[in-house]
Amino acid sequence: MTEAMSEYKLPIPVPRAESVPFWDGLKQDKFMLQYCDSCGKLNWFPRTHCVVCGKTHFTWKPSSGKGVLETYTIVYRGMNPAWQAETPYILGMVRLDEGIRMVTRIISDKGEKTPMDARVSLVCKPAGDDMKLPFFELVD
Repeated sequence: MTEAMSEYKLPIPVPRAESVPFWDGLKQDKFMLQYCDSCGKLNWFPRTHCVVCGKTHFTWKPSSGKGVLETYTIVYRGMNPAWQAETPYILGMVRLDEGIRMVTRIISDKGEKTPMDARVSLVCKPAGDDMKLPFFELVD
């Protein structure tokens, strides 16, 4: 994305109250994870209640921002018309070293030769005036 941040034209997420620490972390190039203060379990995606014990108090900790590309597809036709100008791009399933999985954009110039099980690292890309989005790039 080479456009000025104020010219960003793609759809962006609308943060909910329980996910604000996650989005604030991305602004600082950190991928923050939500851990339950009662049982210590990791909640992904951010929630108002722990998925294990139901408690409502959390601590946010930065992840390593590193993981493995488990699978991917190359998108040639954007599902939203706004993304069509970005095609083709790689959409992949990343498993972070902390164990969570997420679907995200993969930054790679290898196209169809992008290797499965490749190591990836977080790249936070500007999206509008006050947001960054989590993408991942291949680690050589």
